[in-house]
Amino acid sequence: MFSNIIFSHFPLKSTPVSFLVFFPLRIKFPKISYSALSTPYAPWLANLSSNTNVVFSVNGDFFVPLTDDKTRTLSYGFEFAYNDVSSNSYGKNLQISNGDITGFSNDFKVQSRYPDGGSSYTSLASYVNYRQDINKKTTLNTGLRVVNTILKATWIDDTFITLPDFDISLNNSAATATLGFAYKPSENWQLNSVISSGFRSPNIDDVGKVFDSEPGSVVVPNPDLKPEYAYNADIGVSLNFDSVVKFDFAGFYTILEDALIRRDFSLDGESQILYQGELSTIQAIQ
Repeated sequence: MFSNIIFSHFPLKSTPVSFLVFFPLRIKFPKISYSALSTPYAPWLANLSSNTNVVFSVNGDFFVPLTDDKTRTLSYGFEFAYNDVSSNSYGKNLQISNGDITGFSNDFKVQSRYPDGGSSYTSLASYVNYRQDINKKTTLNTGLRVVNTILKATWIDDTFITLPDFDISLNNSAATATLGFAYKPSENWQLNSVISSGFRSPNIDDVGKVFDSEPGSVVVPNPDLKPEYAYNADIGVSLNFDSVVKFDFAGFYTILEDALIRRDFSLDGESQILYQGELSTIQAIQ
């Protein structure tokens, strides 16, 4: 199920330049459900999992020309998003006759893919962007974005995996910025350069998922996961030959800090656990 509502406002041409001239307001509230069935380690056993993700989001974008000729403009906006994830799973014995599955019997416990006590992820962000045509050949574009994320997750069943803490709460904030220049000495070519920073806060999939990523390995939750930061610089050149042939050349360099990567992990000092009948190496996003 997916719902999307958009409100837009277009004022009359007589609106003074110091006022808001356009804004779209979008409201979305999809509900995503999916199930999975697997026979991980025995052909007569089946694991069934059910996951539901309810999302609500609101975002608005605003635009203000600061001059009559629109050589200087200001845009700003906000976004609020809330994700609620529920997960449950169970196992069944398969009833097989002549090689065909005829039914199920005898429920038994299996590990849920996401926190079985429920989890939520909330994000609130705002941004401001300033653009100015310095002259007929040069344009400046700057931006600032501030974001805060809150993640909460609870585990109930510890039959298969025992975590140091059954309740996780992460609260991360960051400010990211962009500075860009565009130089167009003629109609045939343009030089672009941008420096920027980025931020990614761990989500429920990063922090709380349990799954066998490959034979002999199992990924477990990491309650101490930290955000990932990126610092970028890129430069590009566009060549346009009489609107017949166009070439774009670009180069970039990115520095990642605290990159979120799956690595070997340990629980209670152990590097391996028995998972779905197989001794598996413990891994986690770190």
